[in-house]
Amino acid sequence: MFTNRVRLVVLSCVLALAPVLLLSTPAIAAGQQMRKASGMLFQQRVEAYVALHRQCAQRLSLRGVDPQARSGALFRQALADSIRSARRDALPGDIFCRAVAPRILQLIRTDLAAREPMDRQAILAETPCALPLRVNDQYPIGEPFVTMPPMLLLRLPSLPSEVQYRFVGRTLILVDVEARLVVDLLPDALRFP
Repeated sequence: MFTNRVRLVVLSCVLALAPVLLLSTPAIAAGQQMRKASGMLFQQRVEAYVALHRQCAQRLSLRGVDPQARSGALFRQALADSIRSARRDALPGDIFCRAVAPRILQLIRTDLAAREPMDRQAILAETPCALPLRVNDQYPIGEPFVTMPPMLLLRLPSLPSEVQYRFVGRTLILVDVEARLVVDLLPDALRFP
């Protein structure tokens, strides 16, 4: 009887430590390191864009472009033009690069898979229609600026206030909120399992 209890205690300890032992395997550690590196790369690219946004906004202010004139419409348009000019060679994947895109797609698809079918359909119904978008395009005029599902936002890498995630059709876009400019896009991100 005593030996059975000892065996049970030993087995319990081994089972309790199994996840810790598994997490220390080289393959898992390498995967975690890769995710961390791709997350840092994404953050660096976002921060570089935000620095450009702020620099363009500051130049406009120094030139006397009033951010409040006509409800800010002139400033927003001038800001969009300035950023577009500075990023004239921008391409899809400059921020959602190959190292980052698969991780973001995985986060989105994991979130969608955990949702009820009616919830998934509600997300799709709220997103603006699919329009052919390119980097540096203006966010579609007249289309709603629909917010992202809160639980999905918690899973995605956090963003500074200047940029936000949005779905347009099935495409995930990174949009400059003030300039209403498409910063980058990730096609076919809103795909249901």
